[in-house]
Amino acid sequence: MNNEVAVIFDPKLGTIKKEPCRLTLKARSEHIINVPTHSEGLGLLSRDEISPGVYLASPLTRAVNGVCATSIVNTNEADLTIQLPWVTLESLYTSEGALTLTATTVSSGDSRLSSLYNHLRLDHLNSEEMASILTICEEYNDISFTQR
Repeated sequence: MNNEVAVIFDPKLGTIKKEPCRLTLKARSEHIINVPTHSEGLGLLSRDEISPGVYLASPLTRAVNGVCATSIVNTNEADLTIQLPWVTLESLYTSEGALTLTATTVSSGDSRLSSLYNHLRLDHLNSEEMASILTICEEYNDISFTQR
């Protein structure tokens, strides 16, 4: 089974010619493949249904020599032969699908613990129940959620 794009370099033309590649997918299967692209560098591939029941995943991938790696899934009950599409990678800086993670830290455990205590309503508890809750808070303060 040939699942890669044939890349041919012609030094006279100074360009790379890419021949279309056909791929036979077994019924209800997933494959890691290389698909042809005009894009360069790192980017996000858009999720796409390239044929009824055949889907391209949307990974963070890198274009190398005119191809990029992705996953393709055949959800049909029959084997299919498809022609791989040309794809375009979205830039990480302009993509709406890109995720930015932001982390905040608290300088000391005491301020986190006091913040946790301030969010508790303990007025209705007797002293034994209150002591039990405070002990649990001290022990598990690192995994307790506090709003800022």
